[in-house]
Amino acid sequence: MNAQFVKPAAIDLGLVSERERFGWHCFRHSLSTWANETTKDITVSQTMLRHAKPDMTAVYTHGNFGKALDAQRMYMDQLLKMKPALESTQ
Repeated sequence: MNAQFVKPAAIDLGLVSERERFGWHCFRHSLSTWANETTKDITVSQTMLRHAKPDMTAVYTHGNFGKALDAQRMYMDQLLKMKPALESTQ
């Protein structure tokens, strides 16, 4: 089922390449992350993964790397704009 349906779907969605391994464990991680990003409610992921505690679900849920890179870029832009002001005070 994984080889015929799950991995091809993950490839079509751009989650993995054909060379990468993708099994049920990776599927659970991506499902949890997707559900949390979509609903902004960790209990939805917790229910879907059938975890007893949200702490375990948090282990399976990963951040949005694109948004993190955008935030880092904005931070660095602001920091670099401040640099001349910092140098003049020293």
